[in-house]
Amino acid sequence: MVRHKQFNNGSGKSSASKYYTEHMGVSCYYWQGVGLLQGRTFNHMGLSKREMNLGVFTSLENNVNPETGERITLQTNTTRQEWVVNSKTGKRELETVGDRRTGMDLPCIVPKTVSEVMAENPGEFADAIERVCVAANTKAMQLAESLAKTRIRIGGAQDDRVTGNLLYLSVIHRDARPVGSHVPDPMWHAHNYVFNTTFDGEEKRLKAVQLHDVIKHLANLPFTMEFISAKLCRLFIHEDFVHGVYDYTDPNRSAEAELIRQCMVTWNSTNPKGQIRPLLTTIFNSDLFRSHGGSMQKVRTPLEFAVSTIRALRSANANGGFTASTDGYSITGRSRTPSSAPLTRMGNMMLFDRDAPDGYPEAGSPWISAGTLAERIRFVQTALMSTTDTNKADGITGGNNNLTDPVGLLKKKLNSSLWNNAGAVADYFLSIIYPAEGKANLDLYRQAAVNFLNTSDDGLTASSFTMLGNTTPGYDTRVRAMVSMLMTIQRVQEQ
Repeated sequence: MVRHKQFNNGSGKSSASKYYTEHMGVSCYYWQGVGLLQGRTFNHMGLSKREMNLGVFTSLENNVNPETGERITLQTNTTRQEWVVNSKTGKRELETVGDRRTGMDLPCIVPKTVSEVMAENPGEFADAIERVCVAANTKAMQLAESLAKTRIRIGGAQDDRVTGNLLYLSVIHRDARPVGSHVPDPMWHAHNYVFNTTFDGEEKRLKAVQLHDVIKHLANLPFTMEFISAKLCRLFIHEDFVHGVYDYTDPNRSAEAELIRQCMVTWNSTNPKGQIRPLLTTIFNSDLFRSHGGSMQKVRTPLEFAVSTIRALRSANANGGFTASTDGYSITGRSRTPSSAPLTRMGNMMLFDRDAPDGYPEAGSPWISAGTLAERIRFVQTALMSTTDTNKADGITGGNNNLTDPVGLLKKKLNSSLWNNAGAVADYFLSIIYPAEGKANLDLYRQAAVNFLNTSDDGLTASSFTMLGNTTPGYDTRVRAMVSMLMTIQRVQEQ
C-alpha cells in the first residue's frame, strides 16, 4: 500500500523537521542506501555526502544546500496570505500561513500478515522476505522518479515538464509507533521522504518538483480500478467478487466480471477519473444488485447486527426518550480490551483496534460459527430483557444499557383494539424486523410468532394472548420473548 503526506515549512503538525524527528530519525534497517540520500537529483546538487541527520534535513527543508550553504532553487517563499473562516466569529479573514512545500512522504506499507510472519520467524527467513520488501519499495520509488515533473513558466507558459529525477530519503521501520506504554505492533513500512527539488534538464537548473502526477498515476492504474471496484461490489452485492482473476476479454465472462468491467469503464469516463458516485450508480443499477437474487447475500458484522437490533425497535417518544436505546459502551465495551463486550463475544470485533490495516472482513465466514451465533442470540435476549430482570447485566463490565420497550412501541403503532390480537402484533413486528420481505415469505415466521404469543411461559401450556392484560408484567414478558425469537432467526443475520 502506498499513501502520501504533504509537508510545509514551520513548526506545526505539518512541519517536515518535526516529522523527521518522530518518524525518520531512526531506521531499523540500513541496506543498499536505505537511510541515505537517494535519487538522480543528488548528482546535480554538487553534494559529496549521502548521510542524513537533522541538520542536513533542516537545510534541505529550508531550500539550502547543506554543504555549500547556497540556495537550492531560485525562490524560497516562507509565508503567504490565505482567506480562511474564523471558527469563533464565522467571518472570512486573511491569515498568514506557511507557504513552502518542503516535501512529501510516500510510505510503502506491506500487509499486516507479512509483518507478523517476519516478526515470528526472525533470521534467514525474515531476512529473505525483507529483501523482497526493500526491492519492492525501490521499484516503487523508481516509478515515482520517472513521473517527476516541474513547472514551466518562462514566456508566460503554464505547463509542466517531465524531469525524471528526485532527491529522497528512504527509512525502514519494522514496527508501528507504540501507543502509550503498549508494546509496538509489527508493521513493516518504508518512509520515502521526497524533497521539493528536481533538476530541469532544459533550463539547466534546480527547481521545485511537481509530484501530484505520481498519486494520480497510482490512482488510475488498472489494478487500482479493479481492486476498488471489486471491493465495492463485495460490500454492496455479495462476497464472491475477486480481483486479479477475471479475463475481461472473454466474451463468456461471468456476470461478476462484467460488472467490474463496467465499473472500470465508469472509472475512466469521469473527470477527474475515479469518482465514487458514478461508480456506485453503476453498481446500484446493475442486475446483480437489483434482482431478487441479489438480496440477503451478505452477513451482518457483529457491529451491524447489534446496531440494527436497536434501530429496528427504536421510535421517538413524546417525552424525548426512545423505545430502544444504547449507551454504545454496552455494545463495544468500556476499555481497550473489553473481554465481556458483545462485540468481542460475537467475533472479537474491537471497534478501533483492528490489528491489520485492511479493515474487518467483508465475507461472512469469519463472523459465523456455532459460538458466534450463540453470542448473537445472547445479545438479542439480554437487549429484550426488562431492566428489572436480574439476568440482564449478563456480565458486561459497567452494566447492560441496551434498553428496549417493544410493548411501548406496539402501543404507539397499533390501534388499541389490536393490542391483544396475536396476528396483528406478529404482523407488525415482522414488518419492522424484515422490512424488505414479502408476506408470503414470512408465513412460517408469522405462524411461529402467533403460536408463541398463545403459549404460556413454560413453552407447553396453551395460554390465549387475547386474555392477557396488556398492562401486566406477563404481557410485557411474552411480547419481549416473542420479539427476541423473531430477531434470532437466521434471516436476521443477513442483509
